[in-house]
Amino acid sequence: EYAKKPKTYIIYPAYRQLGNKRYQNSAFVIDREGDVVGRYDKLRPTVRDIAFGAVPGKAPVAVDTDFGRIAMLICFDLNFWELLDSYIALKPDILLFSSYYHGDFMLKVWAYKCRAHLVASTIGSLPKEVVSPCGTTLRLEEDYEWTLSEMINTNCKVVHLDFNQAGIQAARAKYGRKIKVDTAGSVGAVTMYSEDPALPIENVLKEFNIELWDDYYKRSVDACNEAIKTAPEAAWK
Repeated sequence: EYAKKPKTYIIYPAYRQLGNKRYQNSAFVIDREGDVVGRYDKLRPTVRDIAFGAVPGKAPVAVDTDFGRIAMLICFDLNFWELLDSYIALKPDILLFSSYYHGDFMLKVWAYKCRAHLVASTIGSLPKEVVSPCGTTLRLEEDYEWTLSEMINTNCKVVHLDFNQAGIQAARAKYGRKIKVDTAGSVGAVTMYSEDPALPIENVLKEFNIELWDDYYKRSVDACNEAIKTAPEAAWK
């Protein structure tokens, strides 16, 4: 009913009883009609949780919605690099983090590596935060508030500044306020947003030959590998 009346999505974390004193720490995805359309089971319960009967999940889960692809993680999951690699492969638009602790700089690492917005929903009056795909804080609530509200635009892509600055400036010159560039932070990359729902950001990037950060990353690795192959033997003596 909480989801159905306002026609919203809800991520509902709860203990899912399996019987025989075993359980899973799960996050249920409830859609605008009030139906459960996905479930994520925490992949890395703590040692204490396991001692009390917790069963780890099998894999990360992504759910496609009418506003983008979402993926969930829960609390202690945030500490494990191999999980981060699995989430990167899912290519989510938004990471939804339900937690008993804030996570601090790790929130920014996960958002940046996944090229996704991250929403950190913590228990009680612990800090709540929304992070951009470039790892910058869009909204932080830490003054004893129990809720946070922030608009998220998933019509965006992360690009590196190398070779792209002329294209970015040309796109801004043509489309004006329809294009927003999040330049906060000093990681050499920016998040490009289209503020017009009728203008997909992918079309803008194609129009101005703006290369995605992930494509530039691969091109850089390939270039280094080729340089190693053709380097003189004296390079490593």
